Amino acid sequence: MFNALQLPKPISRKAEKAALKRKRQAHIARVRLSVSIRDRRCRLCGDVFGVGEYTPEMHEIQSRAALRGRPVEDIFNLDNCVMLHRKCHRDITEHKAVLP
Repeated sequence: MFNALQLPKPISRKAEKAALKRKRQAHIARVRLSVSIRDRRCRLCGDVFGVGEYTPEMHEIQSRAALRGRPVEDIFNLDNCVMLHRKCHRDITEHKAVLP
């Protein structure tokens, strides 16, 4: 027979993962906005952001792979992130250029 005092069903693992993903994406969006306000120019070449090759992208100074397992707040923060042009970002990730 049905017992009215049964405990509620626990949150599924899928729902927990989805909530964690939303929290992570929201934090990254907040950091990206803060970094774009702080960096009005590319940190590598110094040009102002625009369209095309001049589209801004956020770059992590210490890579996500190097900080694997750390909380999202340690990876994406104002101290570890800079804004670069798409071309400059590609050059840095391909180790063709180094941030000053």
